[in-house]
Amino acid sequence: MYRKKNIFDKIGSLIPGYSGYDERDGRRNSDKKLRENICSQINIIENNIFKVIEENLDNSEIMISFEKARKKVNTTNSKIKFLEYGYTSFFNDSQITEEELLKIYKIDVEILNSIDKLIEKNVYNDLNILNSFLKNCDDFLIKRKSFLDKYK
Repeated sequence: MYRKKNIFDKIGSLIPGYSGYDERDGRRNSDKKLRENICSQINIIENNIFKVIEENLDNSEIMISFEKARKKVNTTNSKIKFLEYGYTSFFNDSQITEEELLKIYKIDVEILNSIDKLIEKNVYNDLNILNSFLKNCDDFLIKRKSFLDKYK
């Protein structure tokens, strides 16, 4: 979508290096919005696990098992919420290219797809599926972190 340049855009174009800063700021905001979306979806999963726990208040063994899974889901949510952004600082020697940034976003989309599949299946009362989901999320997070570690 094209928009008319305003005075700030014109001033920014006169400042050397500003366009690069502006692009990085846009990528950071996009990354943040994607992770907020992922976290909101994970909240849906956690809330549904709460429902399973409530339905099994009379069975402490099941309740404890699902509470452990809920805690893992909550921890995964926190890890995603506070992930490193998919960009490097302005003066960093090794800058992340657009192609590499797309690889990071693909990993994030893989996480989101995994979440969507679980929500679509609506099988929160199956610990095997929940644990498999959590393992997949951990694998994605490790993959993302190891990719970003190359640029520190």
